[in-house]
Amino acid sequence: MDLPFEPFLSNVHDNCSQVYYRTENIVTRLDKSVHDYKIAEGARNFQDRYRPTGNVTITGDIPFSSVHACLTATRNFITAVEHRGYGGYSFWCMDEALQELWPLLEDLPPAVS
Repeated sequence: MDLPFEPFLSNVHDNCSQVYYRTENIVTRLDKSVHDYKIAEGARNFQDRYRPTGNVTITGDIPFSSVHACLTATRNFITAVEHRGYGGYSFWCMDEALQELWPLLEDLPPAVS
């Protein structure tokens, strides 16, 4: 099925695509997502619209092996997004997020857009 991306994306403010990663490939997977979605965005300002969505679970679809692995991957994902200057990030499955994740997120400086 060919989704008509142009009419769809013209009504969407943020591109919050999921980035599927585990600890070893965060930057590689983020770069793949950027490459794939830049094509779909066409002439729109990708840098401002792209807000990737990462993983924060140790159960479910893409589980991390431990609390430590999840926290490390979360830090690495946030760092990679910030270094590339994207407008923000989010995480899926927050209902399954570890209690240990909240202090990490609370200690982050507020995003500047």
